[in-house]
Amino acid sequence: MHGFHVYDTTMRDGAQQEGINLSVGDKLTIARHLDELGVTHIEGGWPGANPNDTEFFRRARTELELHCATLAAFGATRKAGGSAATDPQVQALLDSGAEVITLVAKMHPGHVERALRTSREENLAMITDTVAHLRSQGRTVMVDGEHFFDGYQLDRDYALACVRAAHEAGAEVIALCDTNGGMLPGQVSAAVADVIEATGARLGIHCHNDTGCAVANTMAAVEAAGASLAADLLPTLVRPETQARIDWHRGRGDTVCLVSGGFDVYLAPWCRAQGLDWICSSLEARDGVLTGRYAGAQCVAEEKARRVRERYDLSGYRAIH
Repeated sequence: MHGFHVYDTTMRDGAQQEGINLSVGDKLTIARHLDELGVTHIEGGWPGANPNDTEFFRRARTELELHCATLAAFGATRKAGGSAATDPQVQALLDSGAEVITLVAKMHPGHVERALRTSREENLAMITDTVAHLRSQGRTVMVDGEHFFDGYQLDRDYALACVRAAHEAGAEVIALCDTNGGMLPGQVSAAVADVIEATGARLGIHCHNDTGCAVANTMAAVEAAGASLAADLLPTLVRPETQARIDWHRGRGDTVCLVSGGFDVYLAPWCRAQGLDWICSSLEARDGVLTGRYAGAQCVAEEKARRVRERYDLSGYRAIH
């Protein structure tokens, strides 16, 4: 799983609001429309916990033909004191046939102790055991870190330990969740950057909108992840001779522009640090929400040349390297 993905929770999170009661037929129709929109992952519900959701996954096997999206089944880590291999709820997730399974995991110590009524250590074991078992059955696993940001503010080390446990057990993505919807963009940005540096895990972001900051917080998380990539990974990918050539041109006062099909969300911070111009692809946003698609054409092939000519009057340069 590479690149930027949009994980849609309309059929679970969206169905929880007052007045919404989706039938299995409704969910099949919604899934088709989401697939047409280009959504990459569709959460179908919680099989085993809700009869309608169990039936949805059964019918989806023969009635739902998806061209872009992958269905994900939602569930929870195993019960405290048990084993993922014998947990009926975990088995129901496997029985759903979903290629992707998303587990909600507690990452706030208070919720671990008061809601799950177990120890912090056992919660880490629940995360590790459940992720590892599902991976051993050939499933892609994502983990939704419930109340992560509140937990991080209360006990950073424990919140990071939860992320690390999921990552080391084989989770493909750990989504950091602002379950209460009370964080501000600066808090989200700082936490995301810290988690990336401390764990090396691949992250997702799941922001609730209780205070109207969900979109701003999501954008802050994406930008923080891009800035972290630019600061930590990109320098290791640039060949020494390439960096030396960039430095030589800059020393002469030349205009140096990076032209790439990659995304500006991570290339722009690196270019700013280098003192370079950049021309690259951008993510599309509609009404402030990232769609997972390109904004305009991807910056490749002839589109690269077109954008360079649009940006610069090439006739004004004596040499172009």
